[in-house]
Amino acid sequence: MIAALSQLARVTGREVYSNTAIKAEQFLTTHLEENDRLFVSWRDGQRGSVGFLDDYAYTVLGLINLSQATQNDEYLTH
Repeated sequence: MIAALSQLARVTGREVYSNTAIKAEQFLTTHLEENDRLFVSWRDGQRGSVGFLDDYAYTVLGLINLSQATQNDEYLTH
């Protein structure tokens, strides 16, 4: 979702898409990451199971796209 919103922001130039991607990234880092581990779900204040390799890969892809869309390298230092 972060990758798609970031690409949409770059193509359309509409800030609403990059802002939504940033909010998704903030939720991910606040609720779905802990001690360098990625969790795959969130419900009723509880994390689900630990992510697999593809979850990490898609997260990296999203952060790369977000960095490109916002011109902010901060997302590459996760």
